[in-house]
Amino acid sequence: MKLKILITVILVAGLLISCQSMEFETDTKQADDKANIEAKRFKTFADKANLYIFSDDFMISTLNINGKQIGDLQDDTFFKLTLRPGTYTLKMTGTRFKSKKSIHELKIKLLKNTNHFVELNTHAGVPPYGTIAEVSDLDGKKGVNECRLLIHNNISL
Repeated sequence: MKLKILITVILVAGLLISCQSMEFETDTKQADDKANIEAKRFKTFADKANLYIFSDDFMISTLNINGKQIGDLQDDTFFKLTLRPGTYTLKMTGTRFKSKKSIHELKIKLLKNTNHFVELNTHAGVPPYGTIAEVSDLDGKKGVNECRLLIHNNISL
């Protein structure tokens, strides 16, 4: 009986360690320190809206806005986009261990002279494998401040 418990503990520990040490490849690069600090000032613009999209999960989530790929969010990262006011469709696609994909969408209306915050969460092995949701200003700033700015694909929306 003790041997079975010991083997179970060793197997579970090995699984947990292997999940924590997984490396994921992405072409999305981190911004320099100056850009990271500037993005976290949360400065608004009279005729534009800021959209912050962040994730503190260890799985990669590919982000698309209005059908255009922005880049890949990974552990403790965020994108900041300054956009024209209007309604946008955000789509998160997360790959699960090379076999399962989850796709989630969110429509968001951006208002001029404001910051909007969207949080991506992935849940390994737990359907529906993730969520994408707009969060409050307070929760959004807290989440972004715990993350690192990424350089997004230069697209026009």
